[in-house]
Amino acid sequence: MVQRKNRAAVDLLVQWQDCSQEEAQWVPYEDFIKKFPHFDLETRSN
Repeated sequence: MVQRKNRAAVDLLVQWQDCSQEEAQWVPYEDFIKKFPHFDLETRSN
C-alpha cells in the first residue's frame, strides 16, 4: 500500500511480457483494472 492524496492506495508490481524483471513497473491498481478489466490477478499471483 502507498499513500496517494492522503488515502491508502494499492499498487501492483507489473512485469510486462517480453520485459526483464528490472523493467517491472509499479502501476496503480485502479488504473490496471480499468485498462485490463478481464485480467485475473488471483490466478497470476505467486
